[in-house]
Amino acid sequence: MAIARSRELDGALLAGLRSSGVNRMEDIDTSRLMGVDLIGANFEITSLSAPDGEQLVSPTAHWEFDIRAKRSGMQTLQLVVWMGILLPNRPGGRRAVPVLERKVHVRVDPIYGTRQFVAHNWQWLVGSVIAAGGGVTAWVELVH
Repeated sequence: MAIARSRELDGALLAGLRSSGVNRMEDIDTSRLMGVDLIGANFEITSLSAPDGEQLVSPTAHWEFDIRAKRSGMQTLQLVVWMGILLPNRPGGRRAVPVLERKVHVRVDPIYGTRQFVAHNWQWLVGSVIAAGGGVTAWVELVH
């Protein structure tokens, strides 16, 4: 995600993006202080930019996120962009004013979801397989 205060900086914005997806440009209201949040219940999202999502836009700013899906299938991410407005007569006071909110639909490969499940639950899976094997062996011994 990148923001510039002027359309003349569109080239600089695109040059700084690392993405395999399709870039989309939108006109929004901007201020010197902007913030970006990325939210998704079925994702682990780690901001690689400012921890609180705020950055000075001088003349551009970039936000990067590490995103890992928890589930396969169609999932939704929500992108929220906001301006930080300084409040007069309040030292350090500011208000976040939303300027863009978009839902991004992502298709997560079922094989990826299965690999993630196995990677995060391998101890439980191995224990279950061993217990099931022991149960089958005991049953075979009892029958014969």
